[in-house]
Amino acid sequence: MSNNHTNNEVKDNALMNEAKKRLKLKRNFKEHRNAFLIVNGAFFLMDFIGDKSLDWAYYLAILWGIGLAFDYIDTVKKLRHRNELEKEMEYLKKTQKYNCIEDNKTDYSNPYSSENMSQAQKKVQAKKLDQ
Repeated sequence: MSNNHTNNEVKDNALMNEAKKRLKLKRNFKEHRNAFLIVNGAFFLMDFIGDKSLDWAYYLAILWGIGLAFDYIDTVKKLRHRNELEKEMEYLKKTQKYNCIEDNKTDYSNPYSSENMSQAQKKVQAKKLDQ
């Protein structure tokens, strides 16, 4: 029971760390977006007040907008990559080969332990022992 409780705590800590990383990625992009809106809004206002027309503020907004677009693409890629990693980890946990790792039953020091061997390997090992 205590071991199960400890495993749950470890999983909760891992989930908490992953959630913090994801939130940090999202927060960094939102901060970049907000700075873009505020600063470019001020530039457009200054440009318009100067001579009642918009001359140069467009160029700054376009250049910074390109950088913001790349930042958005990078953020989405990282979030998708993390989602794909999570799905792959779940798949591996479900497969028979990795169930023993999750249960902490595997004896890595002995390659011939039953937990480390596939069915085919067990048959080969049994034939060797019979000879």
